[in-house]
Amino acid sequence: MLKLIKHIVIILLFFTSVFQHFYAQTLNFHNYSTNDGLPQSTIFDIVQDSLGFIWVGTEAGLGRFDGVNVKTYNLSDGLIGNNIGTMLIDRIGALWIGTDNGISIIFEDEIKNYNTKNGLPDDFINSIIEDDEGAIWVATRYGGACRFKGGDIQIFNEKNGFPSNHLTQVFNDSNGNIWFTTADKGIIKYNGERFITFSVDDGLITNEVMTIFEDRDGLFWIGTYRGITTFNGRSFTQFSEKEGFPQSEVNVIIQDHNGDMWFGLTTDGIYRYDGRKISKHGGLNSNEIRSGFVDKRGDIWFGTFLGGLSRLPFEWFEIYSDYNGVSFKDIYSISQKNNNKLYFGHWRNGVTVLENGKFKRITTSNGLISNTVSSLFVDSKDNLWVGSVQGITKLHNNSHKIFNNSNGLNYSKVFKIIEDKNGFIWIGAEGGVSKYDPFADKIISEFGVNYGISRDSYVNDIFEDNNGTLWFATHYSGLLNYNGKTFNKIDTSKGLPLNNIFFINQDRKGYYWIGTDGKGICRYDGKEFVTITESDGLSSDVAYFIVENDDDLYIGTTNGISILKNTFDSEKRDFKFSYISKNEGIPSSELNQNAYLKDNDGSLWFGSFSGVIKIDPQKRVQKEELSVFLSKIKVTDGIEEWVFDSIIPENLHYEQNNISFDFYSISFAKPNATIFEFMLEGVEDNWSKTTDKSITYRALPSGEYKFWARAKNNFDDVAEPKLLTSFTIASPFYRTWWFILSAIAIFTILIYTFYFYNTYKVKKRNEALETMVKDRTSELELEKNKSDELLHNILPSSLVEELKVNGKVKPRRFNSVSIMFTDFKAFTYATSVLPPEELVNELNDIFKSFDSLVGKYGLEKLKTIGDSYMAACGIPTEMDDHAIRIAYAALDFQNMIKARNKTSPIKWEMRLGIHSGSVVAGVVGTKKFTYDIWGDTVNIASRMESSGEPGEINISGYTYMLIRDHFDCEYRGKVDTKGKGSIDMYFVKGVNRTQIVNSIPKVKSFKSFKQFN
Repeated sequence: MLKLIKHIVIILLFFTSVFQHFYAQTLNFHNYSTNDGLPQSTIFDIVQDSLGFIWVGTEAGLGRFDGVNVKTYNLSDGLIGNNIGTMLIDRIGALWIGTDNGISIIFEDEIKNYNTKNGLPDDFINSIIEDDEGAIWVATRYGGACRFKGGDIQIFNEKNGFPSNHLTQVFNDSNGNIWFTTADKGIIKYNGERFITFSVDDGLITNEVMTIFEDRDGLFWIGTYRGITTFNGRSFTQFSEKEGFPQSEVNVIIQDHNGDMWFGLTTDGIYRYDGRKISKHGGLNSNEIRSGFVDKRGDIWFGTFLGGLSRLPFEWFEIYSDYNGVSFKDIYSISQKNNNKLYFGHWRNGVTVLENGKFKRITTSNGLISNTVSSLFVDSKDNLWVGSVQGITKLHNNSHKIFNNSNGLNYSKVFKIIEDKNGFIWIGAEGGVSKYDPFADKIISEFGVNYGISRDSYVNDIFEDNNGTLWFATHYSGLLNYNGKTFNKIDTSKGLPLNNIFFINQDRKGYYWIGTDGKGICRYDGKEFVTITESDGLSSDVAYFIVENDDDLYIGTTNGISILKNTFDSEKRDFKFSYISKNEGIPSSELNQNAYLKDNDGSLWFGSFSGVIKIDPQKRVQKEELSVFLSKIKVTDGIEEWVFDSIIPENLHYEQNNISFDFYSISFAKPNATIFEFMLEGVEDNWSKTTDKSITYRALPSGEYKFWARAKNNFDDVAEPKLLTSFTIASPFYRTWWFILSAIAIFTILIYTFYFYNTYKVKKRNEALETMVKDRTSELELEKNKSDELLHNILPSSLVEELKVNGKVKPRRFNSVSIMFTDFKAFTYATSVLPPEELVNELNDIFKSFDSLVGKYGLEKLKTIGDSYMAACGIPTEMDDHAIRIAYAALDFQNMIKARNKTSPIKWEMRLGIHSGSVVAGVVGTKKFTYDIWGDTVNIASRMESSGEPGEINISGYTYMLIRDHFDCEYRGKVDTKGKGSIDMYFVKGVNRTQIVNSIPKVKSFKSFKQFN
């Protein structure tokens, strides 16, 4: 329902648009012909492949276009015919080519042909499409349709019930339906089950249909021999000449990325419908349109009869001049009324007015003081002020008033007119400035030589800034500003780059922008000037105006429009420019001083000597997917040269070490401005840049190489790096393995002889040294004893001898061991508040006490990490009572901390966890030895500590089973732990006194129970 309402709104808008008067707006088309390499100048179809190449079908064969060069294919390359009417690139990348002699399919450099001899119903192919299931449908001129599916060809024609044999196009819609347009039966819809025909009986304007297209809203646009019809699925709507569309044959219907509809007529050029009005456009080499296409970037392509190929860039603009409605092509000033009426001032031909699509003129016959117009301005009361070399004309409705030397305007050669915030009109002219009071309707003040403006100066521009200060840009006198009381002059003595100023304005960031007559543009922050010239990328150092739009500054110069991204870093001078010049289709390189306007709709208008340009700045350039390709590789050994297309031999002779690579990229927007970045892996580590399409490497050494390249276009779109080729340059004979081995053998013999000769001398020397060695041996023995003592301090004594004898300690599994972890609550906070030295002293004092307790109970200290202390019992000597020992030690650990807290100013709260089980123990390291243990028991012991509470001893259920007869324990229940699930846990509360006698560890070094309590 919503779709139907939308279609009705579109139709109503169409009929209520301004169709009464047509003028052909010229667009900035880029035209290509046989001079650019096209096989022929009649283009019947256009497609683009996945790599970005544009393929064109002509009367004389096929062309593949990359933006600069065209590669052609014809009968000699295996095509079945040269007259190509339609093309399709299917989902696997195969190119289907329909000709008047059958179909050719190009896939992976192979060509397969079909005609009536091997299955086609007719050799004249008008259209080819692929449906949602991957089947290929073909529409023929006289034989109906056929479908390629799974290697079979199914024919549909009048003999088997198909409505028509005379097809013009086949099309698949967004719902998977297949549509056929016919030359005699209207249109045919195939819904997968049956064919449904729509003709004049159903509301179609004619049964002679050329093309059908579905827009993004689901509305069908039908091109016929008598104009355009739309179809919403239920009814047809006709458009005739009275709605603005000629009753002409429509060959092409496409929709651009902005949603506008474009129509190509057989003999009457192109029309565009933007949802409000329909307009005719010129700029092509021929008005006989045969094909249309929108590429990935958003550029619009039209193929014409005998006019070649035309491309309209995505950022296209309109051109108005004397051949499409404007009175004269020279535009010196532009202004606009609130009702969207536009005014264009000409130097000797008055004013052109554009209103509701119609043009009219205002000249001296309508009251102007002069036809030489230099400035236009519409004030807040809708008065039109026309400045000229003889004075000013104020127009309102049908009345006019003249201001010149005879009624108070002493400075009558006018260049600029503005209105300030208080409603006063300011007039800039040769020699000075005048101020007009709208309430008194007269000139009330004039400012000239006495205010810093020389008699020969031109006041080119006047601007009121955010603070209400008026700025005057002059030729010869620099800049002046006026705060309502005094004038202040800024010229070259104060940093202004030049005293000849055309323009001044203020951007939304508060910076002033100044256009000069020879020093480019500059930005002024009230203190310093930042000058930007041709050397920084500006297209010309003569800048007439600067128009701000979002983050872009449009700068009118003598060499087109430069667009500066207003986000640059002035210190880095990273200026980013794009350009609109004659290369992009503007009618004149030089813009004019007062000829600029940002209209009520946000469009930008710029005047030149050859017409006015209208730009929609919201048309953002689409990102191009640039690919780089090799076109030629040259290999030379200095005498002979070998040339390869794109594949170089994998192995080259060592003298074939001078190599040139010719490459190119696909780009249609300023392809000659493409920058190539390249790197030959094997000799380079960084990217190099070039605007050329060739690079040469000379005297490459032997080795393996990979040639990489990528491209960057005029809009800074950068492609992904692409490996174009790889190869190996062989080594010369003196670098071969056999030569190197022979040289090694000879060298070895020489060395051996030299060695034998010196052996005797070495032997005598050794005898002298032997005495010295004996003396040093005794010294080394002493050092060895010191080393042994240190090793005993690091490792258990039982392992030291094993390490000394074997050089390593064999890892060993212990089936029953108890592990203990400790750490302190809020230690991270303590580290942030305690001085480092005090924190280390605290830990050292505590850990020394722990070390003493570890020795007392026969435990093995393993490591400390920060505030964490780790010890074990049952290694490296196994003990049956390891759990009992470590529990006693744990109680002493906590008691020690509690006792310490009574006297120490720093209070510590310690968590302690114990778990028992099997581990693997061993020594790690080669220079710094560490005795360590591994296994899940260690991980669970760590979880016991992290899951415990400060001041408590948290043990696992397994450890509890080992000590329950000796200690009082409190069951905590099952506690969730990270990575281990729920585990039974207990707090050890103290020694079970009833079992105290049995709990005494049976180790000779422990003399009495007092050592445990």
